[in-house]
Amino acid sequence: MLPGKSQEIILIVTLVGFLFNISWVMSPVKVKESHKGGNKNLQVFILAGQSNMAGNGGVHRQIENGVVTNLSWDGFVPQECKPNPKILRFNAAEKWERAHEPLNYGIDCLRACGLGPGMAFANEILKKDPEFGVIGLVPCAKGGTPLHKWRRGFSPYDSLIRRAKLAVKNGGTIRALFWYHGESDGKAKNTSSLYKKNLDNFFQDLRSDLHAPTLPIFEVIIPYPKEPFVGPYIEEVRAAQLGINLSNVIKIDAEGLELGPDGLHITTPAQVQLGQSNMAGQGGVSYGYWDGIVPIESQPNPDNILRFRVNTKWEIAHEPLNYGVDCLSNCGVGPGMAFANAILKKDPNFGVIGLVPCSRSGTGIHAWVPGNLPYEQLRKRVKISLRDGGTLRALLWYHGESDSRDKYTAKYYKSKFEKFVQDLRTELNSPLLPVVVAVLNYPKPPFVGEFVDVVRQAQFDIDLPNVIKVDAKGLPLNSDGIHLTTQGQVKL
Repeated sequence: MLPGKSQEIILIVTLVGFLFNISWVMSPVKVKESHKGGNKNLQVFILAGQSNMAGNGGVHRQIENGVVTNLSWDGFVPQECKPNPKILRFNAAEKWERAHEPLNYGIDCLRACGLGPGMAFANEILKKDPEFGVIGLVPCAKGGTPLHKWRRGFSPYDSLIRRAKLAVKNGGTIRALFWYHGESDGKAKNTSSLYKKNLDNFFQDLRSDLHAPTLPIFEVIIPYPKEPFVGPYIEEVRAAQLGINLSNVIKIDAEGLELGPDGLHITTPAQVQLGQSNMAGQGGVSYGYWDGIVPIESQPNPDNILRFRVNTKWEIAHEPLNYGVDCLSNCGVGPGMAFANAILKKDPNFGVIGLVPCSRSGTGIHAWVPGNLPYEQLRKRVKISLRDGGTLRALLWYHGESDSRDKYTAKYYKSKFEKFVQDLRTELNSPLLPVVVAVLNYPKPPFVGEFVDVVRQAQFDIDLPNVIKVDAKGLPLNSDGIHLTTQGQVKL
């Protein structure tokens, strides 16, 4: 609670479930046809870092007297990580094959490989753009390697450069590096203090050696670990990662993703979510960058509108409202600030409004159930935000685009959403909590949502008390055909 503010904080929970905008790595590029395997339009992504990129989802550890004595993978592969004929893997023998989990098998592990984010990432690209081309994944992660090993003359770095060059020897384009690293460097002061300098050098050397000076880099910001893992300097590593100031480095915060019992490795569902990471609030975002324009309707109101930050502290609300919750460098304008300002314009004595952003991009309606990360984080954040006083006034919900691409999820949208609202109202002890549902807009090319009409009808047909429907039809869309423009968000 901010000093001097009334304890009667009005809370609006804002949720906007948008797909990940990866258009900046999806622009058409002509590439040579591969002479081996007949791969046309090969779009190559390098996967590098430590064990979370190598993949530990579903890996179980048997520990005796503090020592790991046995490792085993449970073998579970979620639908988002299933093989696809248009996704290839550059294996340990440096040959292309159909990609499958465990993706890093033979590169850095054998018996105890698990799931990483790579397959979910590739499948998400093809889900958004089926004509993207053949995706080639080049796993290069090395578990436990400190950052000073990722430099010229050391095995992890030299192996990455060699494999990346061989991967495109017969045609193809290296489109991006997907990098997840830093936990081991968070255990010591000397490695954490040099992390930013070393990471900056690594990125620049990599681009130089691959002759790709503007190579896009997806940099995962490591989450805070939990016991039994001990990393006293994790905060310093996170600050170093967030402080990287190079062009075309897109930062994705893994904070909040579910961790396994070792307190270090993220679980299979978390790997899927990381692979599908997107942005909530896309107004003004183009090719992965926000234009920084904040219209007058979305300007801060320091005395009357607060935001519940990712660290569960109140601050003066500002755009991008969802910053740190589900996005970092590529957040944009959502509807929340314009919504709150419109309330105060109509009733200046309404009270202090507290906005609690909880959106999780790319999540289908099936993810918003008790036990799953999006639902549990929403429930947790709302309860903590009310801990020192306040009244929960409404849920603002914008969702459904990803479900419009699948016949099954579209068909059951109504029943699943009604169950979500009922569960949430029960958990929050608010049986008549008002819910404002934005009925999704009709997309335009290049986005394809074959079952948009089914989802829209399901949203119109919601049969619960205190559910208010607002039709987003006709609001202006960005060039990706799915996300509202800044003015579209304001009008919503």
